[in-house]
Amino acid sequence: MRVHDDLQIMKSFSLYFGIFLSVSLIVGSVLFLNRYYISQWIPGEKYLPEMEAFADSVPSLPAAFRQARWVHRVNSVERLQEVRPVFNGLEIDLWYDEVQQALRVGHDADSSFHLELSELLSSADSLENCYLWLDIKSLDTINAPEIYRELSRLDDRFDIRARTLVESPCPQALTLFTDEGYLTSYYLPSFHVFKSSRKELRTYYDQVQNALRDARVNALSGNHMQFLFMEKYFPGYDHLLWNLDKKEWRRNRLNALYRNAPRTAIILTPYLTDHWR
Repeated sequence: MRVHDDLQIMKSFSLYFGIFLSVSLIVGSVLFLNRYYISQWIPGEKYLPEMEAFADSVPSLPAAFRQARWVHRVNSVERLQEVRPVFNGLEIDLWYDEVQQALRVGHDADSSFHLELSELLSSADSLENCYLWLDIKSLDTINAPEIYRELSRLDDRFDIRARTLVESPCPQALTLFTDEGYLTSYYLPSFHVFKSSRKELRTYYDQVQNALRDARVNALSGNHMQFLFMEKYFPGYDHLLWNLDKKEWRRNRLNALYRNAPRTAIILTPYLTDHWR
């Protein structure tokens, strides 16, 4: 009987020890792969072709912009109420309604656009010490004067000019806003550094360089996967990033590394709430 019990104990021990080894192997592999991912990502300049850095340099954004707590996609009154107690830097997506000559809130072109920017700003209990990042997706050289006039009307009402950054994928259209006292950022073409060939990266470099030669902007903005591209080739501009990695621990670790770079000015936080959209 005792021998039988000993055999049962040994079998149980072997089973649990095998499970422990399997779990340890899986956890160790995950940790190794994640550490490898981060270790390759930050020193990843080896992935980038050797090209001369763009020579132009502009002053950094004001300290208040760099020190604000920034949140991604404040595109509804409800979302504004959710984030305002925590954040004082608000990124808002906008499209220009040429018929009504109004800036309407929404991330995608097929949004219903019922909410105007003026209504969103009016819904805030206070805009004191509040900074705005306006991603105007439809801004171009044709409608820039109309959009500038609309922002001027909002500035007369809410006193936002000194606290507003205007972003657009059309840097030539941003020149007007830069000259009139708004901070501006060129929204880079969408690409992933590690998923682009060296030939493609050279093409993107030429595209961005040529665009900047024909425009006056204060900063460059893009997905955090473009951080190395910005830092290596355009070190004379502040860099505005968004990192929406779903793994919070990895997002926080990467963001800490980005913040150590001298020209990383803003990193948008996802901060998911019921009315994030």
